[in-house]
Amino acid sequence: MKVSPKLRFVALFCFLHPGYADFSPFHRFGPKLEELVSERRSEIAQQREHWREKALQIRSAHPLFFAELDEALEAGELRCLEGGNGSTYLLSDGAQNPRFILKPSDEAIYCLNNPHPQYASPFHDRAFRVHPHIPLYRSCQTEALAYLVASLIADLAGYEYEGTLVPETYLSLVDHPLFGCEKLCSVQRFVPHSGKLLDLIRGLKNQTVAKEQIDTVSCELLMLFVWYIYDTDAHVRNFLIRDEPIALIKIDNDLSFPQENEKLLNLLVFLPEARRPLSRRAREVIENFPVEQVVEQMRFFELEEAIDAFLERCALLKKLATYPALSKAQIDEKLRLFSTPKSDSQVPSAETRVKPPE
Repeated sequence: MKVSPKLRFVALFCFLHPGYADFSPFHRFGPKLEELVSERRSEIAQQREHWREKALQIRSAHPLFFAELDEALEAGELRCLEGGNGSTYLLSDGAQNPRFILKPSDEAIYCLNNPHPQYASPFHDRAFRVHPHIPLYRSCQTEALAYLVASLIADLAGYEYEGTLVPETYLSLVDHPLFGCEKLCSVQRFVPHSGKLLDLIRGLKNQTVAKEQIDTVSCELLMLFVWYIYDTDAHVRNFLIRDEPIALIKIDNDLSFPQENEKLLNLLVFLPEARRPLSRRAREVIENFPVEQVVEQMRFFELEEAIDAFLERCALLKKLATYPALSKAQIDEKLRLFSTPKSDSQVPSAETRVKPPE
């Protein structure tokens, strides 16, 4: 449906209206806006049915995870957390222990059922996206795919710090009274943590944290992870920290896998580890990274329009990894400049290339 600029203005006005949440004020502005809301509700219902079979496949492949989820849904408590631009629900078990984080697709930022006035929208086009190359209503798919990529990186690197760079995450259909209906969600295992990346950066600045306390392996591998998924939202609050040693964990990966490589955001560049070149472990991960396996999963999650951009950055990252003098911060900068017109600026010149050691 083509939307006029006047109708867009009306919608923005409605977002600020105290009664916007159930879209009750929309009727006074004519049938077009009501039609948009009706279209989105129909699409959300169709999307739920569309993913039902694949959700069952995922459930059958991970019986232990979903058995724990079902038990918590039956005996525990689900509550919506405050903060953030989309809805995030914490599911606790019967003993009130946090177990899972749930994020409904239709409550993500700029989606129809987002509970925050400034972040709800009945539109479904590029003008109302967070990122022009990341469509709405696909957050569950990208969260699940991102976990797969993190698992592949950890396996290739032999990383076993309590088994996680990204908490275990799957796509699922979840029915709970708090939702009011069955919803397509990403479901992530809750990971205990003591703070976020912002706290770590402040600690380094105030010298209350020594850089020797930081698990450099998790920092480096998560930089690879951010590059592979091309995260546009890897800010300081989307990295959790765990103590002794201080290891990092990445959460909120839904604004990733763009259809064009633009607007990479990676706040890990502010850590001391970013000033160092890639380790041999990291270069081996890049050399052996199973690109085709990820592409196959991108097709499973119906992210075909993001495949070309993924292949382009994989090729560039593999090329940049052959320059051992480049720091991780320099590699990050070149990946952020991916979309500049002169692609030659992305790769060091032959004069600056350092020959790898024998």
